[in-house]
Amino acid sequence: MAWYWWLLAALVLAVVEVSTLDLVFGMLAVGSVALRHLRQPSAIRTGTDALLGKPGLVLDRVDQYDGRVKIGGEVWSARSFDPTAVLEPGTPVEVIRIDGAHAVVYATEQ
Repeated sequence: MAWYWWLLAALVLAVVEVSTLDLVFGMLAVGSVALRHLRQPSAIRTGTDALLGKPGLVLDRVDQYDGRVKIGGEVWSARSFDPTAVLEPGTPVEVIRIDGAHAVVYATEQ
């Protein structure tokens, strides 16, 4: 949404430049639409959002209620995404979502 303001500023400065012919406002108009203002960086995932899609390894049996997994060097309490699945220790998993203090995981191929 902020790029609208930069585009509006560029248009206003371009109109002022045409009427004054000083080239100062032309440079300001070009500066208003510089690529760094048009290209917004992608959202950086932090906190628990950064864990979504990360691989992990089952440490203690994981079922629909509880279990333990290791994700990125940290031990998390976990639940199985599929309520009928029981994941045994050593099973590779992937994080679907974080639900409170539990990582919701499903088994992946080795």
